[in-house]
Amino acid sequence: MIGVKETAGRGCGRAAMLGMLLATTALVAGAVPANAQQTGSGGAVQLSPVVVEGEGGNPKPDIGTPPPAYAGGQVSRGARVGALGNRDIMDVPFSVTSYTEELMQNQQAETLADVLENDPGVRSTYGFGNFAELFVIRGFPVNGEDITVDGLAGMAPRQVSAVESLG
Repeated sequence: MIGVKETAGRGCGRAAMLGMLLATTALVAGAVPANAQQTGSGGAVQLSPVVVEGEGGNPKPDIGTPPPAYAGGQVSRGARVGALGNRDIMDVPFSVTSYTEELMQNQQAETLADVLENDPGVRSTYGFGNFAELFVIRGFPVNGEDITVDGLAGMAPRQVSAVESLG
């Protein structure tokens, strides 16, 4: 510690430090005004009332309405992002690509892997010893059990996910 020297290992420096700490604490505590408090009868502290105002609202008002598509109809401008509800892709703190039903029909996609082939960051394969789809998203493996439907985990089929079951 700066400015305090301990002499002969007897703890004199600690006592001096403690004295300085208590003195500065007393100075700081005396400098803080207590203007929000009023003393009532019997020495009780009376605080001023707190008024809270606001409006209630549904955090997911458009849960059933799909986000609008860009011109061409293949990719949507937003997505249903779990607990956040339907959001524009510019309003979420992560990268989102939302493919439309029109793209799935034009591509004649049968499984989720067929749709995700459109994303260069996703690679699909099958699991070991079974017929389950395994996705590798930017290097991280994602099993079929990790897929969410409307923000709920465990709702997708465990094996190959048909496009119809995820909509």
